[in-house]
Amino acid sequence: MDMQGMIKKEDIEKVRSTADLYDIVSATVTLKASGSGTYMGLCPFHDEKTPSFSVRPALGAWHCFGCGLGGDVFDYVEKTENVEFGDAIELLADKYHIELHYDNARPSNRQGSRRSRLLEVNEEAQRYFVSQIMTKEALAARKLLGGRNFSQADCAHFGCGYAPGVGIIWCATWLPRALPTRR
Repeated sequence: MDMQGMIKKEDIEKVRSTADLYDIVSATVTLKASGSGTYMGLCPFHDEKTPSFSVRPALGAWHCFGCGLGGDVFDYVEKTENVEFGDAIELLADKYHIELHYDNARPSNRQGSRRSRLLEVNEEAQRYFVSQIMTKEALAARKLLGGRNFSQADCAHFGCGYAPGVGIIWCATWLPRALPTRR
């Protein structure tokens, strides 16, 4: 666990009982019913052609018969998100809107979950890239967007920016199907 203090056990149990293992796993793994309360899919942790990844939501457990990995909802989040136990709890608490309480005070230089800190850094980078889209260096990028009928309003809506020195157009929200079809 990191230096932010221990998450209270009752909060950990609240997250564990609230987190829906089936929903969390099925967001990235196609699961098919296989017997009473068991679902099978292709393991996200190793290459396979025949499903050997088992999820039993009622037990709150998953296991891969191919690679041997398994555990509870926290173990799954740790492995898929490449985070430590405390961060997995915080990610799930964020997802299910559960307020966490800590036994020790958090140090002032390290607030929030790893995910929250990463989002803050990305938001700051986004603000920088957006501030660069109107620079002289970004003229070619603006012409490229304009030539594709991508208006200034579209740029604002999708958070388009420009990475100086690299020449890349940056969009914070890129959902191609959200763009109107233009001819």
